[in-house]
Amino acid sequence: MESTPISSSADGAARGHVARSSRPLRRVIAAGAARGVAGGLVATVAMSAVMLGAQKIGLLGRAPPRKLTDAALRAVGLLGSTPEPARRALATLGHFAFGGACGALFGVAHDVWRARAASTSGVRGHRAPIAAGVAFGTAIWTVSYAGWVPALRIMPTPKNDRPGRPASMVLAHWVFGAVLAKIIAA
Repeated sequence: MESTPISSSADGAARGHVARSSRPLRRVIAAGAARGVAGGLVATVAMSAVMLGAQKIGLLGRAPPRKLTDAALRAVGLLGSTPEPARRALATLGHFAFGGACGALFGVAHDVWRARAASTSGVRGHRAPIAAGVAFGTAIWTVSYAGWVPALRIMPTPKNDRPGRPASMVLAHWVFGAVLAKIIAA
C-alpha cells in the first residue's frame, strides 16, 4: 500500500484549511485495525453474554456460531469425527475471530473517516457515536442472517426461523456494535 498522507498541506491550503494530519494512510489503517480487533473481541464477549441469556430462557436454541461451525465441519467431512469439546471450542474461536475481523473493519472505517475529517476541515476529535456502532451491528446481522447464512442453507431466513431467535440475535448485534463504538471512541 502506498504511504501517501491523508491530505497534503498544499491540498488543505487550497481549500483554505491547514492540514492537521499527514500520517500515511497505511498507518491510519493499521492503527484502526488494531484498535478495532481489540474492540471487536471485547464486544464479542458482551454479545456472547446476550446470546447466552437468550439461550438460557429458550429463545435461541442452538447458538448460531455453533450452527456455523457444525456446517463447516460437515462440509469438509469432519463433523462426525470431531469430539463435542472440540466443536464447542471451534465455535467459540470462530465467533471471536469473526467479531475481531468485524471490529477491524469498523476501526479502519472510523480512523480513516476521522483522519479525513481532520485533514480537510481541521476539526479533530470526531468519535464513533453509539448509533454508528448499532447501525454497524445491524448491518452485520442483516448481511449474515438475512444473507449468506441462509444462502448457504445453514439457518433459515429470519422470517422462517424459530420464534425469538431473530430478535435475540438483532439485540446481540446491537450490543456488539454499541460496545465496539464505545471502545473505538475511547
